[in-house]
Amino acid sequence: MSKAKKSKSRTILVTGGAGFIGSHVVPALQEAGAHVTVIDDLSTGSVDNVPEGVPLIHGSILDQKLVKTAMHNCRYLVHLAAFVSVPGSFEDPETCRRVNVEGTNILLETAADSDVERVVFNSSCAVYGGTSEGPLHESDETSPGSPYAESKLLGEELVAKFRADQHGGISLRLFNVFNFPNPFASETQFSFEISSTAEISVDIYTLGGRKIRQISPQSVNAGYNFINWDGRDKYGDILANGVYFYRIKAINGNESVSTIGKIAKYQ
Repeated sequence: MSKAKKSKSRTILVTGGAGFIGSHVVPALQEAGAHVTVIDDLSTGSVDNVPEGVPLIHGSILDQKLVKTAMHNCRYLVHLAAFVSVPGSFEDPETCRRVNVEGTNILLETAADSDVERVVFNSSCAVYGGTSEGPLHESDETSPGSPYAESKLLGEELVAKFRADQHGGISLRLFNVFNFPNPFASETQFSFEISSTAEISVDIYTLGGRKIRQISPQSVNAGYNFINWDGRDKYGDILANGVYFYRIKAINGNESVSTIGKIAKYQ
């Protein structure tokens, strides 16, 4: 094997690698033995999410020259970067389209020119819309109900064309991606992706099981959403340092789903 091929064999570019999903994908790739480079404009991500030693290129996927530089000598591309707000996509559909469609197209064109062998595209369950009843299947009809969902579906079509041109490419429609930052110092944020409109509530408990705060239920639309928490209990007092349980619950009609985990407060 030539030196050029050997150096490229496990090199992966992760777009949006400083975001929540990227903060899990990048370390997992490292553990698998890959050499990872991250490109992120840090509009929603954080440098703290990028493991020490991983090159971070600060910039936009709309910058074709920067993308070409970032993709140099990479064999694989994991495309997570996106305009992720469903409500925001109604307010600014043009920016949503530019980032999610034009940005994806720039990446795929550059990947083809750079001999990238395989692309993994982070799509969304939002492409199905919010009207389906019962379990969804991959072959179900798509019915995007927002500019965000439409842009993700167009991204999938671009990946399909990339694959048809004898390249490797796959689109993943992610469901119910939850973010429970741990630890946190003062305020924190729960981010998640759901497949349909639901009432979301978050309860915080001591390790002994005493409920100390409920974040009131609020209706959220399908796609990515965020719920902020100021780190205070139901009396408005700042929590003491320590470990706490949380339960986040989603209700849609007669159906509900919940998950329990731990968060750590320190300052």
